[in-house]
Amino acid sequence: MRLSDIPHTRAGRHVLHHPDVEALGPDVAVNVIRLVEEYARRVSISDIPPITFTGPGWDRPWDQIRDLSPCSGNAGSSCEEFRWGEDYRGLALTLPIRALRADEDPHRQDLEGTIAHEIVHLRWWNLQHGPEFWARTIALLEGAIFPPHSSWSAPTRKVVTEARAATKAWRDRTPCRA
Repeated sequence: MRLSDIPHTRAGRHVLHHPDVEALGPDVAVNVIRLVEEYARRVSISDIPPITFTGPGWDRPWDQIRDLSPCSGNAGSSCEEFRWGEDYRGLALTLPIRALRADEDPHRQDLEGTIAHEIVHLRWWNLQHGPEFWARTIALLEGAIFPPHSSWSAPTRKVVTEARAATKAWRDRTPCRA
């Protein structure tokens, strides 16, 4: 199958692939692009990779899927995959199809939280899941702006500091995960 044969939607300069549904639901494309572009801007990413919507449910209206949780995503090679020579970037989003543990991360796991999480992976590709990763995701969700190379502004430092404290509190009250 050629890439052009996969169902897709054009949204501005973006092509959104949705192999599991023939068409995206009303307002899905515009709202996902809005969130991706906003969070990419806040972390100083100008090159947004291809976006793929995997699994069923993407043909439903935005109002019916935006608050579903926990969603999942993928932004590219993990640190282990990169060490093995696999290097790719993308943004894949999946709606929940069954009940999953919702306490895996201390931040929101709806579509917006998942998009922010994956944008953090794209910006800091070698930062593994853990307190600092989650603090940056929470800070991003709370409006922090991360410049490309200069130091963080006072408001961003404040939000990240608060998010680090929230992440520590979450880890302290969450049972050990195997």
